[in-house]
Amino acid sequence: MIDRNEMMETIVNASPELTHDFSEFVSEWSDDLETPYYLFLADYSRYLVSLLESEARQQLSSAFDAIESLYRDGDDYVENAVTVGIFESLQNKSLHRSTSPDQFVEYLQPLSLKNWHELTAYLNKVHGIQ
Repeated sequence: MIDRNEMMETIVNASPELTHDFSEFVSEWSDDLETPYYLFLADYSRYLVSLLESEARQQLSSAFDAIESLYRDGDDYVENAVTVGIFESLQNKSLHRSTSPDQFVEYLQPLSLKNWHELTAYLNKVHGIQ
């Protein structure tokens, strides 16, 4: 099972251009008992939106391969972190200037697609959208 630390390693390995940013993030939070990975996942989501804006298909495919592996092999913390920390952010329309959340669907694989749709249904229910 992939745990929270391995989750971050999986994400950074899939997006090596974030290695420096992640190292700085870990250093910034090194005095805390637990690193607040959700904060980095929000930044990662903005990064994914920027890849979508620049049509970086190969990098998006690599990132979503990693996300699928996190759903497949992650513990409960990891699954929740991906759903709340990444997918909920990606579905936030205010992060999209020239793109839309639905454009990520083509990169989703079976488990991530299932979780994406479940989150969409939940958010629509919460916001009263039928």
